[in-house]
Amino acid sequence: MRTLALDISRIWKASATTSTTLCRDHGMEVDTEPIEMEIGSALGAIRTLDLEVIQRSQGHDNRAEGWQRYEATRNADVQGHAVRGLTLLRNADTHAAGVVEVSPEEVFGGTAGYRLFPFWKLYDELPEAVRASSGNEEAYREAVGGRLVIETLLDAFAFLNRCDPTLASRDPKTGELEFFPLKPYSGPVGYERRHPDQPGRAEIHLEVRRRAEAKSPAGIRRTIQYSFPSGDSTVYCGYTDNGSRGQWAFTESAVQVARDVRNGFPYIVATADGAHRRVSAGPDGRLFAGSTGLDALAFPASSVDPASEVWEGWWKWAGEDAFHYRDQRHLG
Repeated sequence: MRTLALDISRIWKASATTSTTLCRDHGMEVDTEPIEMEIGSALGAIRTLDLEVIQRSQGHDNRAEGWQRYEATRNADVQGHAVRGLTLLRNADTHAAGVVEVSPEEVFGGTAGYRLFPFWKLYDELPEAVRASSGNEEAYREAVGGRLVIETLLDAFAFLNRCDPTLASRDPKTGELEFFPLKPYSGPVGYERRHPDQPGRAEIHLEVRRRAEAKSPAGIRRTIQYSFPSGDSTVYCGYTDNGSRGQWAFTESAVQVARDVRNGFPYIVATADGAHRRVSAGPDGRLFAGSTGLDALAFPASSVDPASEVWEGWWKWAGEDAFHYRDQRHLG
């Protein structure tokens, strides 16, 4: 376990100190090779530990019963699925080549260097040699693909540590896990998981979003100036009036607007005829401006307001980052 903890800390450091260049012709060029090398070592450590825990669980009397007990535990545990999903990569013997991706949106920094947030490719995007490896496909899809590399490794460490706490290396003075919490680095504002015992980013984001939605927006009122369809719903966009502090842009689902309205927060709609009407919500959640359904209103075109793709980009950002969503509702 000490080797895995060290590998995780090295991946963390490599992601924060990588070489990234901006090319006029090709855009951002990210060197992920140092990260992939460390990931390859971590995958090997996880596979070794998985086998070691299996062997220890079998004992000396009833090996089959011990294996079945461990397998049942691993199959029923979300973090155990991370172990299985990661062994898919190791079994393919790819040493992490071609399985990690870095989106330009997950690169932060500038003059002092760049920090990356690598994530695993989705299963269907993996190299053919990896997908040809038998077993653990569903575990990879569920617990690994599309997730941050560091979080899945922390999940695997946490699961193996729960199965056999004697394997982990600890500080003799404090009893804390060696190499954890991981060193903090500068980066985007929000939550970062730096310890196996901490909750994952997705779990934190769900709770932050739940609390943000439960509390009415800050400010005096919101004025809706634009809308666009998103899946089976509608997204409404506009500005929150915060009095002397100015206006803040917002994007909100029709469901959440209805919830806010029922809780007494005022939404105003600016229509193409220049009128401003108070928004109301029916028992079924449908939104109205006077007697007219909000979905039937025409919104005014403006050369000042952001283009439609800007609003849609902000909505996507709010959906991916609960902290940003909270800030736009409660004005930072």
